[in-house]
Amino acid sequence: MKYEKIFNDVDIIFHYTKLEIALECILKSKQLRFTKYEDSKDPHEYKKRNFALTGSFSTWNEFDKKFICTEKMSNIIQQNLRVACFCRNKPNYPGYLRSRMWSQYADNHRGVCLAFSKKALQKAVRKQFKSDFKKNGIVKYYPHKDIRYDKMYKHQASTINYSDCNHNIIKEHLEINYKYLFFKKHCDYRDEAEYWFIVLDMDSKFEYIDISDCLVGIILGDNFPITYLPIVESIESELGIIRDQVYIWDDGNVTLSR
Repeated sequence: MKYEKIFNDVDIIFHYTKLEIALECILKSKQLRFTKYEDSKDPHEYKKRNFALTGSFSTWNEFDKKFICTEKMSNIIQQNLRVACFCRNKPNYPGYLRSRMWSQYADNHRGVCLAFSKKALQKAVRKQFKSDFKKNGIVKYYPHKDIRYDKMYKHQASTINYSDCNHNIIKEHLEINYKYLFFKKHCDYRDEAEYWFIVLDMDSKFEYIDISDCLVGIILGDNFPITYLPIVESIESELGIIRDQVYIWDDGNVTLSR
């Protein structure tokens, strides 16, 4: 309960992960990995799909050019987009008290939930990544019929010349359509209350972000092995972060209890 007010702040977002990944990778290196979009477990994300528009065409020659551009653009986006996923606080539903997420992402409550400052992460991404295209925001959830690809493109840019596929065309296309392409998911995921950071890494150089100035605290799972506590305490002292633990009481109540 000691740090509940801090963790409940609207600026705080959370990343659930396994104990080993947290201690041996993220906290040890002070870096967080941005995952390739195509490596996601959601079929709407890992399956090859049409990220581009073909729009109307007046001749078959024009159609062929737009089709080739669409194929090229879709492949570039699918292979070069990276994402970092977080969970946000909702009114009366803190992001660190999601039992299903503790089970699925944090090794059945054995892992940890890392708390980050959203504003600090936004600043770090802007500073550390030089890509022309980087976005962050809240993911919204819809039934399958409302996330069909042909319904995503509500803002087509008639000024975009899709017959000339280059980096500027891809950037302009994403700037117009990114919310419909990446920040819509099926409603089964709605309890995750996701907050995403996405970057287009055309040079395949960007994978990790330094989180030294972004990490606020670490929350241990209810089943966290106490043998690892000295390591956590050492990290807590080194990074100057706060620590708490989720505790599930006999009556079913879930609280923070250091």
